[in-house]
Amino acid sequence: MGWKLGNELGSGHFAKVKLVRHRKSGGFFAAKILDKQLEEHQEDYDAMMREFRVLRSLRHENIVGVREMAVEEAYDGALKVYMVMAYWPRELKA
Repeated sequence: MGWKLGNELGSGHFAKVKLVRHRKSGGFFAAKILDKQLEEHQEDYDAMMREFRVLRSLRHENIVGVREMAVEEAYDGALKVYMVMAYWPRELKA
């Protein structure tokens, strides 16, 4: 993978979000990472795939776009799914 994992930025129902750095450009991004046994968490995987398809199809200045999606299989058969998006280093004001 062309990304170096950094600190955890947050977590949600089915994934963690970590700061990542692109190895070639040095740019920072946020990666949502699903790291579970697929057969036990098929619904979480399906939800993340739906989110990826929706975000990939949207183009709007107020919606964070998806840069890349990657799937990696661990030695124990678990899947790691990475959804790399733009990183906003501070909270946005309404």
